[in-house]
Amino acid sequence: MNSSLFLKGLFWNSILKFASLGIQFFSIIILSKILSPSDYGVLGSIMIFINISNTIVDSGMGGSLIGKEGISIIDYSTLFVYNLIVSLLLYLIIYILAPYVAVFYSNDNLTILIRVLSLSVVFSALGIVQNVYLLKKLKFKRIAIINIVSSFVSLGVAIFLAQRGFGVWALVYQQLVVSFLSFLLAFSYAHFIPCLGFSYLSFKEQFAFGINLLGANLLNTVSDSINANVMSKLTNIKQTGLFVQAQSLQNYS
Repeated sequence: MNSSLFLKGLFWNSILKFASLGIQFFSIIILSKILSPSDYGVLGSIMIFINISNTIVDSGMGGSLIGKEGISIIDYSTLFVYNLIVSLLLYLIIYILAPYVAVFYSNDNLTILIRVLSLSVVFSALGIVQNVYLLKKLKFKRIAIINIVSSFVSLGVAIFLAQRGFGVWALVYQQLVVSFLSFLLAFSYAHFIPCLGFSYLSFKEQFAFGINLLGANLLNTVSDSINANVMSKLTNIKQTGLFVQAQSLQNYS
């Protein structure tokens, strides 16, 4: 990578970082004035299932394609097929287990919340290959635009719904919109559609690269998400919501 491409990448990565932090900050400030701590507590108690699923689907395998020379369409397609199949399997598992989670937390409303929210896992999976492709092509500007636009629009949707009394559903739809819009924009900007081909050799190579990253990322995901789950079981949902909001604000301290 020459110096101009490096500076361009650094510039757009900085824009993306500051814009994302700004949107997240205003999301917390604005939505916290409309929604109750209990709404955040409900979402926080189930996000661990979504976060773990996204980590498994992402798997770190895409990193092998970014550094690989002479990459072919079958390499991208192998990753796409893996992401799609695993995301659908995880969605099915979460869908089946949702009522049991609701019973565990003594909240019948969690069943439908989990089933709807977990659709974001499938939406995110559909856009992974497109993002890898854009990163491989050094399209830093497009990556930044995708993330900023999807985050901004999802925040607008969440505020609109929160003001109309949707409660925790405003937060759920915020997650759905950001994942779905990111997927649509990635397909639009990448101008690349993988086929449904699958290569065992390519998968073996990608999996060998990603397995160590997957293990480390899973540990980080569980450690970051489990506190809200424990609190929602041992205390009340309002206290859990206050904890989730405080934890989010730590990023800006």
